[in-house]
Amino acid sequence: MQEISLSQAKAAKRRAQRRGQRDSSPYVDPDQQRIRPDTHADSIEDQYLSARDGVNLREEAATEKGRAKSWSDVIDAFEDYIWRQQKAADTWFDEKGVRPSSHRFTEEAAKDRHGRTLGVDRAARKLWGEDVTTVHVVRRARAFGENGQPQPPADHLADLLDGNSAVYAAYQRHIADHHGLTYARLSVLEPHSNGYAHLHDALWVHDPEGVVGETDIYPAVDAHVRAVDQARPRYHGPDAVEVRHNPARREYDGDPDGVPLATALPREMTKYLGGFGPDDGERSNPSVPNVLQSDRGPMRFFALLWATGIRQWRPDQSVFPHLVNASQGWWGEDGEDDDETYAVPEDIDNSGGGPEKVTINSRPVAFEPLEADAP
Repeated sequence: MQEISLSQAKAAKRRAQRRGQRDSSPYVDPDQQRIRPDTHADSIEDQYLSARDGVNLREEAATEKGRAKSWSDVIDAFEDYIWRQQKAADTWFDEKGVRPSSHRFTEEAAKDRHGRTLGVDRAARKLWGEDVTTVHVVRRARAFGENGQPQPPADHLADLLDGNSAVYAAYQRHIADHHGLTYARLSVLEPHSNGYAHLHDALWVHDPEGVVGETDIYPAVDAHVRAVDQARPRYHGPDAVEVRHNPARREYDGDPDGVPLATALPREMTKYLGGFGPDDGERSNPSVPNVLQSDRGPMRFFALLWATGIRQWRPDQSVFPHLVNASQGWWGEDGEDDDETYAVPEDIDNSGGGPEKVTINSRPVAFEPLEADAP
């Protein structure tokens, strides 16, 4: 198929509409994700956020008829929300001298999660010394179906997360049960350049004999591929798993005195948190919230998380918080409870019920999942 530009595609569509003919020109997404012609969504952002019955979304992400809005409309609603929260936080600061961390997409919230991740890494070193093995796993799922049509992003995200229980059970079997080792786990959702999500898992393992290897980790990757229909082995090659015994550590700018040096995991696992904004550090306007300075793909991703209420930063509930508490006791690092929203103006009502959510109705889309035997 001949490549055409975005402007050419839009012009062809307008010409076809003027002639009263059905549009047969493909739309070229800015991230070069080609969409087949004559399907519901002309582009990724035209796709509905979800097409399934029973999905819970923020009220702003649903139409008056109780169906999911397009991804583009949800991004607009997300941007409006961030600006409202910025205004409310400014008002609190002017009136009370306190700037609240009003939601999980603020820089303060991102720094808090980064600090706790860094604390776990340092506490593992203090407790376990050189007997630490780190594991980094990347899990993916194809976001496009048989005909090249983009999957509704909330449905893709739900499918991606459906593999978690099988993956975590595999870690437990092959690390804790088989080797008798203790480990902390953190999973973080990150965006692809087109805005769809993928998962990173980090493990800190107390491994005195250095016995944990890739053969103990790949069963978890296989479990993900089996559990997630759109996952495929070709997306989980050698780069999907990295195991390091007594990994290298380095000093970073701003490290306080007297704390253990950190591995690369904390930075790797938190660099795409929404409050940090552009991952390259290029923020053009200090008065604009960092998250709103993200590229368009990550902006789609953050709007998706906001609309669904799904957590981006996802630690285990046993060893990870134990190491966080230890780090705070040793080095006095601040940390807040991991609530997805913080008690601030306009976001949480007095009853503590959180943002209004609605259960949406299904709507037809031209998305066909990959065949089960597709590679």
